[in-house]
Amino acid sequence: MIYADKIGSELIFWNDEGKKYSYDFKDKNFWSYNVGKVRKKIKSINRFLVKTPVYKVKWVNKAYGSFIEWIRRNEGRCSNIGTFISRMESYIHLEAYFLLGFKTGDMRGVTKSPEFYNKKVLKMFVKHKIPITRSVERAFERNYDFLTDVFFCLDSLYDENRESRFFDEELHNIIYKDESLKELIVEYRYDMKRFLIYLCYLSDYEAMDIGKGIGILRDYARMMSTMQDKYLKYPRNLHTTHDIVIKNFNNAKKKYNNELFRKVIETQYKYEWKYKDYIILVPEFTEDVQNEGCSLRHCVGGYIDSIIEKRTKILFLRNIYNWEESLITLEVRDEKLVEARGFANRQANAIEKNILEKWCKVKNIEYRTRG
Repeated sequence: MIYADKIGSELIFWNDEGKKYSYDFKDKNFWSYNVGKVRKKIKSINRFLVKTPVYKVKWVNKAYGSFIEWIRRNEGRCSNIGTFISRMESYIHLEAYFLLGFKTGDMRGVTKSPEFYNKKVLKMFVKHKIPITRSVERAFERNYDFLTDVFFCLDSLYDENRESRFFDEELHNIIYKDESLKELIVEYRYDMKRFLIYLCYLSDYEAMDIGKGIGILRDYARMMSTMQDKYLKYPRNLHTTHDIVIKNFNNAKKKYNNELFRKVIETQYKYEWKYKDYIILVPEFTEDVQNEGCSLRHCVGGYIDSIIEKRTKILFLRNIYNWEESLITLEVRDEKLVEARGFANRQANAIEKNILEKWCKVKNIEYRTRG
């Protein structure tokens, strides 16, 4: 029988006869403990383990054995321990999560170790059994400081009888809605503490789950901020108020399309940029967007409502010596360049792509387009 345990950085194997070997993940070496009490570096331990497949090793720490079994299942057919150890390298950063009590089944695709998270946030994850998933990790990669502040605020609000709902399944909605939540707090200046308490109110009195509440309130804030500078941020009946605002907003769009459009565009001049023979511009009027679509034979003319509702931003890449002639249309959503299309939906060429990459870097925009 082969026994095994993980002590520090070493994965140690031994048998009933007293033979003992290890692999050290820190120095990437195999070691023998069979010469006195001093460990000796060796080429491999495959010969010692050749007759024992992974699933027959007896783990002293049964919980760690479960972690090993999870890795084995992820790797498919892999019975040779020597091969298995080499494959463990890509999982070793997850070991600390496992030892903290997280469920390994949720961690497929996770790339960060626990040190990535603020210690207080990680403690909250453990305390309230919030699984670490790749989706959670992506949210913190996007908005690390913001989500950390949200967790600190939630911790200050926590009450076993009231705000505890934030620490069940609903907390995932807060994490997964990070972009919408950030838009409300940062762009529309909602007070974080009051906003989180308002979400509780929506849950209690409008039977609205937190994810839905964030989405509806964001739409409401987008429409109201387009129509007027000051508005009621925390309506008592959000569902009804939201429906009324939609009607008013649609009427306003029909009557004051250019006025609403201009009000939105005034916030987007920061994206304009000049580089060598090229310039990036924002459209001045709705007609500019419609003309762009006609000139380049693509569908951007239908994006006017999305621009007014602040769901997307449309910009034009032009040659500075012929800046009135359409060249490339850009679409930016959530600070990501998602489309760059020219005549008949052609993709940006190498020169245009190089310019757009530089622009994204300068304006802190993520380059996502295939063009």
